[in-house]
Amino acid sequence: MLKKWILALALIGATGVVFAGTYDVVNREDPVFILDGVADERVWERVPAIGNFVLPWEEDVESGTVFKAFHDADNFYFSFVLEDGDIVSAEEVDDEEGIGSLDAVHLLFAAHQIDRPVEGELPTYYVVSIDALGHVQDYSTVYYRRDQDNDWAFTDQQVAGRIFDGRYSVEGVIPLESFREVGLLVDESSMLVGIFRTDWSTDGEEPQWISWIDDLASVTETPDIHLAASFGWFRLAP
Repeated sequence: MLKKWILALALIGATGVVFAGTYDVVNREDPVFILDGVADERVWERVPAIGNFVLPWEEDVESGTVFKAFHDADNFYFSFVLEDGDIVSAEEVDDEEGIGSLDAVHLLFAAHQIDRPVEGELPTYYVVSIDALGHVQDYSTVYYRRDQDNDWAFTDQQVAGRIFDGRYSVEGVIPLESFREVGLLVDESSMLVGIFRTDWSTDGEEPQWISWIDDLASVTETPDIHLAASFGWFRLAP
């Protein structure tokens, strides 16, 4: 247990924990980065963490989730490290929708508030869900999950997941050009992002829904990631 807490503190790093709602994605040029799902490269030690996740529908704090992201001139890099003593996973996932019943992390990307029309139409937003072993479900959609395109994926997106004793971790790389292709980077530096974790248990109970935004139960009593309130601003530092 002590070793796990030492690891968690190291991953949060001396830069500390940021507050929900805004996150500055630092620039780390020429990082030494290996996409293996381990998230142990030194670059992660110099990246601010989001570590104050909550269970918004249970009015509780969830201390076992740490998210980090950085960018260089070409790519957006992200990692999750998640404490979990009861990991629900599958070696093979035949259907992407099967990830919905596995422990997973979820990233939602948008350029505009998803429930407000832009030029007369609701904007498209993009969802990437990754389970503990790196299987991916991704799709584009329109609020509220209308016109869902399950064939969509970020161009050249790469992810990896790894299970350890009492935790799992996920790493990913998305080219900045892939964000530009779908108009995500507002003024080339900002985008709306939602960050979630679903934590299932092997006893078959309903999952815990974990988010970096706490005021979601006031929007809906039913756990749901497809909310305008789920998003906060990511700003890519120069």
